[in-house]
Amino acid sequence: MLVNVAHRGASAYAPENTLAAVRKAIARDADVVEFDVRRTRDGALVLVHDATLDRTTDVRRVFPRRAPWRVTDFTHAELMRLDAGSWKSQEYAGERIPTLTEALEVLALSRVGALVELKAPATSRGITAAVAAAVHASPTRSVVQSFDHVAMRELKQAAPYVSVGLLGSPARSLLPSLADWVDQVNPHHRRVDRAYVEDVHASGMQCFAWTTDRASAMRRLIRLGVDGVITNRPDLLHRVRAGRLSHL
Repeated sequence: MLVNVAHRGASAYAPENTLAAVRKAIARDADVVEFDVRRTRDGALVLVHDATLDRTTDVRRVFPRRAPWRVTDFTHAELMRLDAGSWKSQEYAGERIPTLTEALEVLALSRVGALVELKAPATSRGITAAVAAAVHASPTRSVVQSFDHVAMRELKQAAPYVSVGLLGSPARSLLPSLADWVDQVNPHHRRVDRAYVEDVHASGMQCFAWTTDRASAMRRLIRLGVDGVITNRPDLLHRVRAGRLSHL
């Protein structure tokens, strides 16, 4: 059955990459929760998409003299002072930036898996090994993915027990050789056609397409035979998958 992946949690409804979004994804029928991981100045693994903190927190108010507010310039203790929820809604005021371990612990209480995206591993020393260790220590089913295919190969060589995914659309001619170490190939949903999905499958890998919140696009991807769809609205994908929204 198609895997329903909640993008940054159920981020249409709760602030992205927070425990609130993770819990909302579980409640809205996600099979897997995707989130982004960066490393702080003191080595903590935290859920943040952007390289800087100003879009999704109140860092400008709390640390007005620390521009450009890069995640890597702050300690974990400093990040804990930030409000990561109010930008989305006052309902989420006081929501904190979680660690990777905290997110995996929430998922471990359910049967929902994790799709962990490494952000900028080439410029964040130690993040690849640290993430591999964290997902290996957790009972949560996890796949680690990145646009940095070199970093993913290094991760697989160092930790062959960790499942890895490549973001993007590698050339079809490369797929058989990638299958020696890659578990998933995860392209943008507009870059997917039936031939590409079939070639990924023929090479023994899965194909998860990202990111759409449109029922019509979800149905198209299902017809193409992808293994998973990444969406901000897992409840919508759940209904589409069940065939309850054929009119949209």
